[in-house]
Amino acid sequence: MLALMGEVNDGRNSFTAIVTSVFSGLLAASGLTPAEVRAQILGDRPRWSDAIFRRAHERGEIDLDRLSPTVLEMPFDLLRHDMLMTLKRVPDDRITSIVDDLFLPLVTGTSRR
Repeated sequence: MLALMGEVNDGRNSFTAIVTSVFSGLLAASGLTPAEVRAQILGDRPRWSDAIFRRAHERGEIDLDRLSPTVLEMPFDLLRHDMLMTLKRVPDDRITSIVDDLFLPLVTGTSRR
């Protein structure tokens, strides 16, 4: 998760700044919400994280049958939020905190502290 989030952080940082600058015009012209635009762009294609979650499930580290999509999307939603709010790369310690302090306790049912 840390590696994937780091890749997303590195690869999307400059892209996020550009998209943010044109996004308001797109929303105004189309009348769509940001969630609707995202759904149209991404569609039903598999997420990069699906393979990570599947392997963790196969190893018995998480139970995908009991985890909601909201929990699985949460670390990426927080990362995206931080990128959009600062228009900067999210610090590594923030990503580590999202994964270790928030995400892992939710998916494993245990606290790392």
